[in-house]
Amino acid sequence: MRQLALVRYRLLTTIRSGTPIFVAAVIPPLIALLIETRSERQFLLEADVRLTWNAGAAFVAWLLHALIVVGAAQAFGSRKPFGTDSTAPSSDLMDSAPIGPRSKFFGEASGILCATFMLHLCCLPVLAAVAALSPLPTRLFLVLEAGILVLMIVGSTVAAWKLVAPASSSRTRGLRSGLLFYALSISAFLVSAGREEFFGSIPRFMFFPSKRSWAALSGAIDNPVLLVVWLTVLVVSYMAYFFISATRPTSRT
Repeated sequence: MRQLALVRYRLLTTIRSGTPIFVAAVIPPLIALLIETRSERQFLLEADVRLTWNAGAAFVAWLLHALIVVGAAQAFGSRKPFGTDSTAPSSDLMDSAPIGPRSKFFGEASGILCATFMLHLCCLPVLAAVAALSPLPTRLFLVLEAGILVLMIVGSTVAAWKLVAPASSSRTRGLRSGLLFYALSISAFLVSAGREEFFGSIPRFMFFPSKRSWAALSGAIDNPVLLVVWLTVLVVSYMAYFFISATRPTSRT
């Protein structure tokens, strides 16, 4: 019950202090929706150009939204709430709660994950409309959605580490670990895909997203099972590392 109370406390305090993040997260898909919304007559007159614009706007909107959501998970791990005086001393009621470090870690991570998921869920109808009006395949947006969910889980774990780990821990560990995570993720794609095809299809898809460029990029992955296994092991290892780092007794000495 104490752990559930911590989840509820962290969820409510995060939502209350993170309102600007909710507004920022919905702006990219709203702009993309305005770009994609045209009358049928105007769309037929500019079909070729409009399809390219719609594809690019949808892809960029989903990427920006993902970056904001992941950044929000990191920001929610700060002891300084949004909109407060940065010179004031930090205060958190849960610092004095009668709960062990392991339960506190799971409570903090679950609360931040719930808040981040609600942030994404509020924007999901607009994102779905953007995807529906885009000529890009639905499979692409499902992959992006899965990636966002995984990054939310990892980001919530790192945020909980920031709140639970002792103050003497390195302040740059989260940044260095994040850079290493992305480097290892890229290496997973390189191992499971043909390097020439993969490197050649990435810029074409990033700068000119379309069904053809997405088919070329996804087709460059020769072993999708290896890719999924590699990424799963990477995510689980990172979560275990931050959990052990934040809760082991030696880290509090």
